[in-house]
Amino acid sequence: MHACAAARCLRPRDFLRSQDRHRARAGRPGRSRLSYRGIVNNRRSSRSFLRSLTGSGGLLRGPLARTAVFIAAAVLTVAAGRWTTADTGRVAGPHRGVVPAGVSGKARVVDGDTIEVGGVRIRLFGIDAPELHQSCRRPGGERYACGDFARGALVAAIGGQAVSCSRRDVDKYGRMVGVCTGSSGDLAGNVVTRGAAMAYRHYSLDYVDEEERARRDHTGIWQGSFEAPWEFRHNEPAKHASPAKRTY
Repeated sequence: MHACAAARCLRPRDFLRSQDRHRARAGRPGRSRLSYRGIVNNRRSSRSFLRSLTGSGGLLRGPLARTAVFIAAAVLTVAAGRWTTADTGRVAGPHRGVVPAGVSGKARVVDGDTIEVGGVRIRLFGIDAPELHQSCRRPGGERYACGDFARGALVAAIGGQAVSCSRRDVDKYGRMVGVCTGSSGDLAGNVVTRGAAMAYRHYSLDYVDEEERARRDHTGIWQGSFEAPWEFRHNEPAKHASPAKRTY
């Protein structure tokens, strides 16, 4: 039996007539706004469009179709590859692999908020320290390398002892973002208390109290003026255009 017959489907003209009968029984006489000619024309237009795609020389046939599908798949793959899964620690895109849930051991200090333990690069969660090549101003106005100062503060907080880090997230660069502790306690909190980093409020409020204490006591970078690290990174590509800078 024909599929349409088995499903008892109606031809366009019969469908419109059934709609008119239904409207009459419902007390809403009048002919349907649809027309048999309109339905047929729409069906013919759809068929013509499909034939233009799938017929001889159509877009969905031959090497061109395979190339288009390949390009679309590649674009989707690249877009998806920019995301990471914090729950599993799996890194997509160019940083394939799994970031461990935790590491411990001797630490190598990269900058004021980044260390490396056992070959795993770790960004301290909840804080942001001046960049290594960033400079700040002392109360008298002279510049100094506050990025080096921040790195030194983290070195002092570790004190040459082993540290232990637990993963909180994985950033877009494939680094573990974690909470690390050492002989002096929470490393991030220690660095912020020394006035060598700011609480990264965009991601966490965990170290706001330490920052407020350092600000109140004019400790470290709070003795003079400086540009917030995230603003420094944002403005750096356009530094030759003399962008407006907010200083603290």
